[in-house]
Amino acid sequence: MIQTLLCDIGDVLLFFNISKGYTNVANVFGMETEALITFIETQNIHGQFETGQLSTAGLYDTLCSQGTKKPSIETFVFAWSDIFSPNETLFPIIDHLADNGLKLVLLSNISELHYAWVCDTFPIIDQFDEATLSFEVGAMKPSEEIFKDALEKAGCLPSECLYIDDIPEYISSAKELGIDAITYTNTPKFEEELKIRNL
Repeated sequence: MIQTLLCDIGDVLLFFNISKGYTNVANVFGMETEALITFIETQNIHGQFETGQLSTAGLYDTLCSQGTKKPSIETFVFAWSDIFSPNETLFPIIDHLADNGLKLVLLSNISELHYAWVCDTFPIIDQFDEATLSFEVGAMKPSEEIFKDALEKAGCLPSECLYIDDIPEYISSAKELGIDAITYTNTPKFEEELKIRNL
């Protein structure tokens, strides 16, 4: 019997527009967007930021050294973070599962900066009992390490967890560990999967 929902944040609980973020950040630092993207990709900025190897202040300083402008750190935070919007169709389902006694655990590749932003901006985050976050664990999906941390916080067997994510590779990794998992494409299909499981 399913006792815990493990839920991704990006493009499941909240939609996000990374292209908007790149454009925002490039503008405030006086960079060309393509140059910013190339820098971020070649320096593995996302990987470092989302595993806690690079702090918000560290990323800010790095981008200041690359651009022609030096915005305030508050301007940077807004530019980098104002990319999320709520997947409101999913929220009543989250509430329903919580009301029916399921433990709710976030499982996300995310930076400290973005997690602080979504916690401050979207009250749905407060509905969750626990959170396994890549910047805290120091590992990213699809690594076994981050899934094991989520299972520990769930406090139940892998077969008693249901995991939802939009990335099939992560779903496959979860299934290899014995976790029941669903690739999220849209809310009606997710509802169908829940009915199959009597949830």
